[in-house]
Parts: sequence; structure tokens; C-alpha cells
Amino acid sequence: LVALGRYADAELYATRAYERIRKDPRIVETLGEAAYHQGKNDQALAHFQNYINLLPDGTRLGIVYFYMGEIYLRQERWNHADIAFRTAVQYEPNNSRWWTRLGYACERNADWTFALEAYDRALQLDPASKDARGGRARVAVKVRA
Repeated sequence: LVALGRYADAELYATRAYERIRKDPRIVETLGEAAYHQGKNDQALAHFQNYINLLPDGTRLGIVYFYMGEIYLRQERWNHADIAFRTAVQYEPNNSRWWTRLGYACERNADWTFALEAYDRALQLDPASKDARGGRARVAVKVRA
């Protein structure tokens, strides 16, 4: 249901399943994604943190940290976003979009040098990325200053 964009339904069914089968990391992660896509940031964070605690070597850790980074950006918690995205790219180092988001988090956190490195990595992976190219241009001015 999450893949179909039916987030409210996904949340409803996952909640029912969670009530029956507590501590199933798959359900917890689904609840986190459903909450994220509905803008329920604090609820999503709680589910994602619970997923990490339940399954610290889970196969979905990269996406969980990515979503956490996005939530922290929404909340303007730049340091937290930076940490979450850095963790996400450790799990999926070839994800250009995630490197771009890491660059943006670093940029918002005024870490110009690492922002530039993250944008450069994103562009190595996807030279056509407009977001990475724009971010790199913004940050390059700051690094030169």
C-alpha cells in the first residue's frame, strides 16, 4: 500500500498488524513510512527509531536513515539531518539523490567543505542532477569566500 501511495490505508493495516504482532520490524518500518508520507514527522521518527532498535542490522536501514534525514530537514534540525544522511549513504553509497540531500543538509548547517564534497559525489554518480549542480554552485561561492 505504501508503494501505491495509499499511506492512510497502509498506516491503518500496519497499526492493526502491530497490535497483534508487536515488535515486527517490517510493520514498524511500514508505520514509519506511512506516517512520513502523511507529514506525521514525530510519529514517523518514533517508528524509525524503533525499527533501528529492533533490527540494528536490518536491510532497510539505509531508507530509514534517509527518511529520518528528510524529517530532520523539515524540522530544520540541520545537524541531525546531516548525521542521518551520512548514515544513509553508508548503507547505499551509490545513491546520488541521497548524496544530494546530504549536501543540502551540510549546506544548511554551514559545513561548506563537506557540502561541496557531497554534491561532487552526487554529480559523479549522476552528472545530470540539477539539484546537485545547483547546490554545488551555491556552495562553491561560499568555499571561495
